[in-house]
Amino acid sequence: ALYTGGVKCWGWGTSGQLGNNTITSSSTPVDVQGLPAGTTTALTGGYRHTCAIAADGSARCWGRNTEGQLGNSTNTSSRVAVTPPRLSSGITAIVAGGAHTCVVQTGTVKCFGLNSAGQLGNNTTINSNTPVTATGLTGIAQVAAGGSHTCARTTTGKPLVASDPHLMLSAPTPHFPMHLACPDLDIDSLGERRLG
Repeated sequence: ALYTGGVKCWGWGTSGQLGNNTITSSSTPVDVQGLPAGTTTALTGGYRHTCAIAADGSARCWGRNTEGQLGNSTNTSSRVAVTPPRLSSGITAIVAGGAHTCVVQTGTVKCFGLNSAGQLGNNTTINSNTPVTATGLTGIAQVAAGGSHTCARTTTGKPLVASDPHLMLSAPTPHFPMHLACPDLDIDSLGERRLG
C-alpha cells in the first residue's frame, strides 16, 4: 500500500517480499526499507517480489531474486529495496510479472528476470539479472505483465504483446514484441487487461 512518506506491505514474507529486512510473514502492515524520502508513485507485486517507482524516479525492487527479477546484477534475494543499474531515474511505469519485471524509461521498455517464454521481449529466452531493452519498442506509455508474458501500450494507444505460449495466433510465438489487431484492448493503470 502506498501512503504519504512510504510503502507498507503485509502477508507472506518468506522471500523478503515485504521489504522490512526480514523473511518473516506479517498479518499487519510493515514499512518497506531502502526507499528514498518522498512519496512513492507506483507499486507492483510479482509472485515473490515487489517493485516500486520511488519519489526520485528510480525503480526499486525487493524479495525473491532467483531468476534475476530484482534486476540488480545478482541472483541473491533482498529483504530491502534495491535499485537496478541504469534505472536510477526517469522511470514512468513499472510492472512485476511472475518472476520478471519491466519498466518504461523514456518511452522504451526494459525488462529483467525470468525469460523462459521470451517475456523480456529481447528476442531470446535467456534470463537476465540486469535490465535489457525490449526489441523495437518506442513511444511506450504503459506496461503490463502476467506470469510469463508482457504487454505494452504506446502513447497513441496501440497495444503490443511480448510472447506467451497461450497467446499464440496460429503461428509460433515470437520472443519479441509484435503488433496485434486488438483495437478494443485497454491496459489500465493497475496493469489489468480490459476488453471494451
